[in-house]
Amino acid sequence: MGFYQIWHPAITKLTAMKTILTSLIVFLIAGNLSAQDNKLVLNGTVEYTKTINIHAITKQEMGPKPDALTLQMFDEYKKTKPQFINLTSTLVFDKGKTLFTPIPPTQRIYTLNNNPMGTQFNKVYTDHSKKAVTIAKQIYSDEVLIQDSVRKVTWRLTNERREIAGYTCRRANGLFMDSISVVAFYTDNIRVSGGPESFGGLPGMILCLVVPHENVRFDATKVTVNTADAAKVVPPSSKSKPITYKQLDALLQGMVKNWGATGIYEKKVYSL
Repeated sequence: MGFYQIWHPAITKLTAMKTILTSLIVFLIAGNLSAQDNKLVLNGTVEYTKTINIHAITKQEMGPKPDALTLQMFDEYKKTKPQFINLTSTLVFDKGKTLFTPIPPTQRIYTLNNNPMGTQFNKVYTDHSKKAVTIAKQIYSDEVLIQDSVRKVTWRLTNERREIAGYTCRRANGLFMDSISVVAFYTDNIRVSGGPESFGGLPGMILCLVVPHENVRFDATKVTVNTADAAKVVPPSSKSKPITYKQLDALLQGMVKNWGATGIYEKKVYSL
C-alpha cells in the first residue's frame, strides 16, 4: 500500500504525458494530411512559354540537298535573325476541362519563307472526361474547326523528377502519330490530365513538354490556382463547319499537293 502511494502520482503524470503526446502526434499527422490535400488543385491557370529553334526548323525544312541560293539565304538569315522564338500562352482549367489559348506576340516574329512553325495557330478546348477535343486552327488565311477524339499518346513513366513552377514533376516519355517522340514533365498535384496544345493523357498536368523532332518546347512559368472562371472554359467558336482529323488530313493533302518537300513538312506540322 505504501509503495503504491509513493509511485501513484508519478504513474499518473506519465500516463497524462503519453496522452498529450499521442494527441499531439495525431494532430500533426492530421494537419500534414490536410496540407497535402490543400495542394491538390482542380481549378486555375497555367502560363506557358513556347521556345522554338527556328534556325533548326528552317534547316530541316530545306531538305538534304538545298541549292546554292537557298543556302545563301539561310546563312544571311542566321546572321541577322535570332535562333530562338519565344511565344506565350495560357491554359485555363476547371476540373476535367481545359482551354489552351495562344497570346499574340507583342513584337514581330521573323521567319524564312513565312514558316508556320514560327507561330501558334491552335486554340484548343479539351473535355478530358469525354476524351473530346475542339480546335480552332489557323492555316495561313484559312480557319478550320476540328471536333474529334483526343490524340492518343502512348506514355511511359520514368523515375526522373524536376521542379517546375513550384511543383515537383515526374518525367514521361511519349509517342504519337506513330513516329513522333515527346518528353513531358507532369505534376499530380494538379489533378487535371491536360497540357499545352492538345497534349494530355497523364495522371496530372503537364508543366513541361518537349517535341525534339519539331524543335519546340513548352515550359510553365506560372501556375495560379483557384482563379479560373468555369463559364469561360468553353469550346472556341468558328464560322467554319466542323471537321475531323481525318478530314483535316485530306484537306492538307489537297493544299500541299504541288508544294514538294516543304509542303509535306507543313502538312505534318498542321496535323499536330
